[in-house]
Amino acid sequence: MAETLTVDTTPDSEVLTADEQDSLQVGEKMAEAEQQLLAGKYENAEQGIFTLDEWHDSFVFDAVRKQFNLNELNWSSGIIKGEGHPLINSDWGAYLDHLKGARKDTGKSHAKDLKIRRTESYWTN
Repeated sequence: MAETLTVDTTPDSEVLTADEQDSLQVGEKMAEAEQQLLAGKYENAEQGIFTLDEWHDSFVFDAVRKQFNLNELNWSSGIIKGEGHPLINSDWGAYLDHLKGARKDTGKSHAKDLKIRRTESYWTN
């Protein structure tokens, strides 16, 4: 006796909570607004970044931050004052490592630069 097998090839659809659906809509609106706002400004350096007064990373980052009205970010929150490498010792150190000078050659900040305990895998490997 032959058996007939059927396979449902429709992809499983994920059920999102109301909060997740709201977040998804906000993200889609932000992506759409970003496309309209940038409108190719950073795809062509001659008509984008090189039209700014300065072209180094922090100036460009600040110009983009201002364009998106991200003034609520406090970049200095939690920074230890008076030590040589504050970024990695702030909340931002969980996401960023500022490679400068000899750190560029090494590819990572030195363990001695850390003044606080970091638990992120980047810092523990």
